[in-house]
Amino acid sequence: MRALPLLACLLAGCPVVDTGETPVSPPICRPDPNRFREPGGIWDTAIAVPDMSKSCVAMDGCHTQATGRSALRLVDKPRDQLTDSDWTRNYEVVARFLNCSTPSASPFVTKPESGTDPHLGGDLWECTGTCEPIRTIEEWISGP
Repeated sequence: MRALPLLACLLAGCPVVDTGETPVSPPICRPDPNRFREPGGIWDTAIAVPDMSKSCVAMDGCHTQATGRSALRLVDKPRDQLTDSDWTRNYEVVARFLNCSTPSASPFVTKPESGTDPHLGGDLWECTGTCEPIRTIEEWISGP
């Protein structure tokens, strides 16, 4: 007798739950690549800064491609020796650490910012309120 309800369900078909479309991964943030590489742009403001103690690529073991210890590993050469493919690679690496919907929550901002995310390289940007280079980076991520 118990088989009858099961047989009826199989013959009539059981309801199927529609789970909707398969979610897609959010796109990688793609702010202006020209602003990333132009003189005085993001590369000079936030990565290869003149103050070697605050440069992401100045010391071995930080964020250089050859000796870096994190996923943010960048090709480090003098500006005039960086090729187009070097610039593209560096841009792609940095883009993985950007959050276009909330630029201030981007790891590219929060890691070196004082008192936010722990950063083995220390706090590079200590400021209260809006300050450089955070303001410049957040504006770049937000777009024009």
